[in-house]
Amino acid sequence: MDIFRLIQDIKVHLKFSFDEVDKWFEKDKTTLNYQPSNGGWTIEQILEHIYLTNFYLLILIDKGSKKAMRNYRNLDLNLEIENYTFNKENFEKVGKYGAFEWIRPEHMEPKGELNLNEIRSLISQQYHQCLKLFKLDEKR
Repeated sequence: MDIFRLIQDIKVHLKFSFDEVDKWFEKDKTTLNYQPSNGGWTIEQILEHIYLTNFYLLILIDKGSKKAMRNYRNLDLNLEIENYTFNKENFEKVGKYGAFEWIRPEHMEPKGELNLNEIRSLISQQYHQCLKLFKLDEKR
């Protein structure tokens, strides 16, 4: 698979995903605060969880990006891209519900310390942070 096509696909999915999340901020308070009978999270709590999860994943992505930018100076980038293979099938499995067992860490659980406007703003900032990471690639 062409790595540049894959990057473009990721950008499209990234925009779609963030746009879908953003729509939830427009729901009425009753919908946002509905508490499922099974004790599950409200939509407002889920939105906070999305922000928290993004926050910690972006720390890892940022570290990996910085490491990659340091390492690329010692590589023949054209050769690396030419020989790069990406297993899209395995990658897509990760996005399916129940694909792997994972218990979220406590620091990714919503605490109700942020209001909806703050969460929305932070998630928007996270989207722009993701786009900046793609721009790093374009500066080569």
